[in-house]
Amino acid sequence: MIKAVIFDLDGTLIYTLKGLSYSCNIALEKMGLPPIKTNTYKNLIGCGADKLMEDMLRTVKHKAEKEDITQLKEYFNQSYRENLFYKTKPYYGIDKMLDNLKAQGLKLAVFSNKPDEHTQRLILKLLPDRFDAVRGKREDTPRKPDPTGALYIAQELHVKPEDCLYIGDSGVDMQTAQNAGMLPMGVLWGFRERKELLSNGARFLADKPEDIITLIKVIN
Repeated sequence: MIKAVIFDLDGTLIYTLKGLSYSCNIALEKMGLPPIKTNTYKNLIGCGADKLMEDMLRTVKHKAEKEDITQLKEYFNQSYRENLFYKTKPYYGIDKMLDNLKAQGLKLAVFSNKPDEHTQRLILKLLPDRFDAVRGKREDTPRKPDPTGALYIAQELHVKPEDCLYIGDSGVDMQTAQNAGMLPMGVLWGFRERKELLSNGARFLADKPEDIITLIKVIN
């Protein structure tokens, strides 16, 4: 029985593609490198900042040396702190869906590969007073699909992993759910395609936020 729902952030709860690509391209410009098209970032976002920087450099045909990754990340962090809310908002229907689940007595949480500082700020401003736990990428926790962070959240919520539904928009999210012994559900309004979600173990797929409410009733 589902007692807690853990959500990914980018591409699941909040639309961040244009905001992220804006700050990423500012960082590339500062290094004298060309910008990357916004839609290309759909396949780059989701595995944490270090991997994003590495993939950005490779996308623009630049060697992904350690010092270049470090410098690009520094420029990105500077820009993203200043532009965190640029063209960034919850997907339509997310707030009502969360309020419905909370009213049912389900515990709600966020687990993201986005740095914890940014994750906390986004949730506090855009979706406040809805979550029992919010966790971004921290130095003491490996990034997803390692299950450590998800298991920390289950412990914090006092819920067994098998009673948790993990919801995300990428294959990494589905892998995280399986690695943690949680039930994986994919959403189709985010950054990745149906095929990626299914091939990485999604047990259920939601076309729109209200589908999550219906699917939880089916599961329970």
